[in-house]
Amino acid sequence: MHALQFFPLLALGLELASRRLPVLQSAEVRRRVIWVSLVTFVATIGVLTWQALSAQSIVQPSGAILATGIGVAVAASIGFVLAVALPVREPAPSEIEYEIVS
Repeated sequence: MHALQFFPLLALGLELASRRLPVLQSAEVRRRVIWVSLVTFVATIGVLTWQALSAQSIVQPSGAILATGIGVAVAASIGFVLAVALPVREPAPSEIEYEIVS
């Protein structure tokens, strides 16, 4: 249920932050950041579920679960950097919607 609250608030926060941060002005960059956040959330839930099904304490995970959690954090960091750093694709002329003014 937390994702139902978090992701709309993240989208709203990114939209508001785009007014002050030039790197977030592109809707494509904001979309990428939301996708990376979503994948990171799902991966974290997967790791925590694995840990719970293994009957391990949240504060004393096994080496494999700890390594997986660190892997998720590293992959998320790389994903966020790539989401912001990759160039924004310019829309093709056929993808641009024109408004007819009469």
